[in-house]
Amino acid sequence: ECIQINPKAEGPYVNVILAYTKILKKNPNSLLQQAREEVLGRLKQLIERRSSKAASYFYLGFVYEQMEDWQPAMEAYRQVLTIHPKDREASLNLANIYKNGGLLREAVHIYQQIVDHDPKNAEAYFNLGVIYQRLGDSAKAQEFFQQSLKINVRNKESYLELGKLAKRENHREEAMYWYEELIKVDPENVQGYYALGDIYA
Repeated sequence: ECIQINPKAEGPYVNVILAYTKILKKNPNSLLQQAREEVLGRLKQLIERRSSKAASYFYLGFVYEQMEDWQPAMEAYRQVLTIHPKDREASLNLANIYKNGGLLREAVHIYQQIVDHDPKNAEAYFNLGVIYQRLGDSAKAQEFFQQSLKINVRNKESYLELGKLAKRENHREEAMYWYEELIKVDPENVQGYYALGDIYA
């Protein structure tokens, strides 16, 4: 109905596709899959007719990301960045896909670009910490997790990851410190209490 009312706006197409995707995750259905592909095709046709395409490509990347269709999602976000190289949301989304797909060096490159342009981006610093933790560089991981906390003191995941790093290196008191700091920030954080209890056990 929304598409019939305003067939020249991306929003209704996106909303219909996301609704189909949500249903399909719970109940795979070939007819619904076909309907989603038809709407997706119409969205892509609409984008092709656009003179200014950055926002439209972002919509498309977001749709593919929700569909867990990673390759076209990455391509759409790359298209956004070709037009607007400093687009923060497209950069973050592309870097997150790289990170989750194991393309860690590619992800580091984009996250680093983000913090170079936006030094207050706590999410990018946190994700750099996650990547360096996976790469086995604990010192760099710790540096980035702490940087994310300087920007956002309520970043609960950073406390948890710093506690894990300290515990892994047998720095018991330091691990306790980070878990206790987490509990101060979020007194109802079950993970913090569990991690702290595990150290005392």
